[in-house]
Amino acid sequence: GSGLKGSDYKRYCYLNLWRNIGDHTIEDNHLALLDERTVVKPDDYLPKDVIGDGYEVTQYLLNARHAAQHKWYYFPNMTRNEAILFKQMDSDGTLSGRVCFHMSVSDPTASK
Repeated sequence: GSGLKGSDYKRYCYLNLWRNIGDHTIEDNHLALLDERTVVKPDDYLPKDVIGDGYEVTQYLLNARHAAQHKWYYFPNMTRNEAILFKQMDSDGTLSGRVCFHMSVSDPTASK
């Protein structure tokens, strides 16, 4: 190995790759991503400490107070040949677009 430890790094980010791994098109519960430029900062960020065996990280929940101005993008009918790569989190708090809230969205028109 390189001999580097996590504390040797000044900045880090988490990337997230979403892909349909099934043989059929995703017809319901589509991936949705929030345009971070529509989030009210810092009001919409609710910090939550996650503590596990040997680690402690801060994650952010989304405050719904300003939900009317949040702009979401969703990706219906994803096939196995499509993928979405997004930056989930960047440790540099001075950057715009440092957190990408994402979730599953149910389609009321999908056959059940």
